[in-house]
Amino acid sequence: TFSMLPTQPPAPGRDRDSGHWETFLEGLRFIRGHRIVLGAISLDMFAVLFGGATALMPIIAEEVLHAGPLGLGLLRSAPAVGALLMSFWLARHPLTRRVGHILFGSVAVFSFTTIGFGLSPHLGLSLVLLALQWNGALAASFVGTFLADNLAIAFRAVVAASTLLSLLISWRYVERAGTPVGEYASILLAATLGAMLLCGSTDLVSIFVSLETLSVASYLLSGYMKRDARSSEAALKYLLVGSAAAAVFLYGASLLYGLTGGSTGLDAVALALQSSASPVAALALVFVLATVAFKIAAVPFHYWTPDAYQGSPTPITGYLSVGPKVGAFVLAIKVFLVALAPLASMWIPMVVALAAATMTLGNLVALTQTNVKRMLAYSSIAHTGYLMVGLVAAGAGQGAGIAGMLFYAAAYAFMNLGAFVVVIVVAEATGSESILDYRGLARRHPIAAVTFAIFLFSLTGLPPFAGFAGKWY
Repeated sequence: TFSMLPTQPPAPGRDRDSGHWETFLEGLRFIRGHRIVLGAISLDMFAVLFGGATALMPIIAEEVLHAGPLGLGLLRSAPAVGALLMSFWLARHPLTRRVGHILFGSVAVFSFTTIGFGLSPHLGLSLVLLALQWNGALAASFVGTFLADNLAIAFRAVVAASTLLSLLISWRYVERAGTPVGEYASILLAATLGAMLLCGSTDLVSIFVSLETLSVASYLLSGYMKRDARSSEAALKYLLVGSAAAAVFLYGASLLYGLTGGSTGLDAVALALQSSASPVAALALVFVLATVAFKIAAVPFHYWTPDAYQGSPTPITGYLSVGPKVGAFVLAIKVFLVALAPLASMWIPMVVALAAATMTLGNLVALTQTNVKRMLAYSSIAHTGYLMVGLVAAGAGQGAGIAGMLFYAAAYAFMNLGAFVVVIVVAEATGSESILDYRGLARRHPIAAVTFAIFLFSLTGLPPFAGFAGKWY
């Protein structure tokens, strides 16, 4: 409807700001010109309609939302609707028009729908609701394939926070590049949806669907700057290798499905492996481990990472280094610590070897890079090795392993996204991504230099920064 609105100026003799109808049309034209606002409003409307539809179907409401969602959906959308109306009113007057537009943009940023079950339609408010769900009553959703336990809640909070930060740092960049902002936000939200579903999935089918939702959106983000040959090349490499990894995971999942005698639940897989471990189970373990190693960019499945990071737009690179990686480690926790827990004596030595190789190669190769994005890509590979240590500790029976992974993932998300913010600033000022252009940064941009140093010190693991606490923990 918004795309079909007329954009002609008002008739001669008519004041643009006179009357409510002209103000309403001006607001609609503003929405049409800012696709990110249009996408946010559309997603909010979908959330409310989805809540109303489920309220009319008690079985689905009880299974998915466990509450009457129509009133909850309206309550969630009320602040956004009020702020939108206020921004329309402010935009009527010349003195407050700028304030109205700023308010409009602020509502757009926090109005992205993330997920319909138990989360707010706004990324900012979703963090608050996630905190309120902590230690809540456990009840499976989506026909028993999703469980919002404390582990899922914590990692979903990390995903939501990283998405919100990615949107804030990338909005201006995408607009300056001349590419549509609304489509970018929609694809980023699709990746967030996949990651959040992955955090609570308890079934091989739901894991694969959510994993591919995250992966396909990541492929699209990598090649979003389609006029840039490097971005298209990065997306093609990412797509080809990622598709092969998805096929390998499906093959391993089919073997596990056969071992259970017809069940795809993670608990059923673990029960079947306890009763009858076989060479087929070992083969399935290898396939699943290869897929997880690719998704987290562990050595030797890391070759796609530097090219994809360098070719992708810088804000998207920052998100790809955090969002998909967090989702992949949740996949590792779900698969290895639940489904493949009876085979811990087999996969723990494999993961130890991969972690040692990943930490060593990632750090050594990062020292030889001349492009700052490739350097951060290999740094991301090294941090994958650190997180794998927590997975090994959890598999060996140490409860602090998962807590350490969660803390390190949260700290890594903030310090890595912060580093990419400085990379964006320097790239806009110099037009280059070479490390040599960072010489004299303290003299030209002292605040950016100090900020970048803090983030790099934290990534390195120097005290007293969060990176050191994560490695120590």
